[in-house]
Amino acid sequence: MKYFTNKYIEFFGNLTLNNNKEWFDEHRSGYEMFVRDPFKKFSTDLLEGMKKIDQDIEVDGPNAMLRINKDVRFSKDKAPYRTNMAVAFGINKSDTFTWPGYLISLGVVDNIQVLGGMYMPGTSIKNKIQSAMAENPEEFMKIIKSKTFNKHWGGVNGERNKRVPKEFEGSLNKNPYILNKTWTYGKEYPIDLALSDDLLPSILEDYKAAVEFQNYFKRFCKIN
Repeated sequence: MKYFTNKYIEFFGNLTLNNNKEWFDEHRSGYEMFVRDPFKKFSTDLLEGMKKIDQDIEVDGPNAMLRINKDVRFSKDKAPYRTNMAVAFGINKSDTFTWPGYLISLGVVDNIQVLGGMYMPGTSIKNKIQSAMAENPEEFMKIIKSKTFNKHWGGVNGERNKRVPKEFEGSLNKNPYILNKTWTYGKEYPIDLALSDDLLPSILEDYKAAVEFQNYFKRFCKIN
C-alpha cells in the first residue's frame, strides 16, 4: 500500500526553509491532508504489523506518533517544528528508556530512519545487562553475528564507557559491547521509499530480523 505522495516530500522541503508559525498556519490544511492523516494511517498499520512481531507492544499507532511541534525551551535551535514525522514506542508510547524500543522517522533532511534497541537505560538495567554479558559473553555476540541480523542491520551502535568494573574486564575480548551505555541498531532508506508500496513491508521485514536482539534485552526489564 502507498501511504504518501510527493506532497508529503514537498511539505517538508518547504517547511525546512520556512520553519515558523506563520508559514505553518498558512499551510496547515496541506499538513493535515498530505502529512498528518497519511502518517496516522501508516502508523496504525505499522503497529498492527509490529504486534505480530513483538507481542509485548500495547500502544496503537496514533498514540505512538510524535508531535510535529518541538519543545524548544532548552534548545539552541528555536525552529518550532520537526522536519519529519516519527513514531516511537517500546511497550507503550516512547517507552524506549526502560524497554527495548523502536523509532521510525520520515523526512527530507534525514530521509527514512529505522531504529531499534535498548537506548540509554537507567543504571539498574544497564548493570544487569553488563553483568549478563560478562557472565555469558558469547550469547549476545551470537545474536549480532547471525546472518539475518547482519543482513538487515549490519551491527550494533551506541556510546561506550571508557572502562567497566574490574570483574567485567576479562570478558571484554569476547564481548566488547559490555562497554556500551546503549545498545541500538539502525538503517537509513532514501525518502523515495515513502512513495512506494514497499515502505511498510521493508520496515516490518527489518524488525523481524531483530526479534532475538529485542528479546535479549527484554529479560532485564519489567512490564509495569
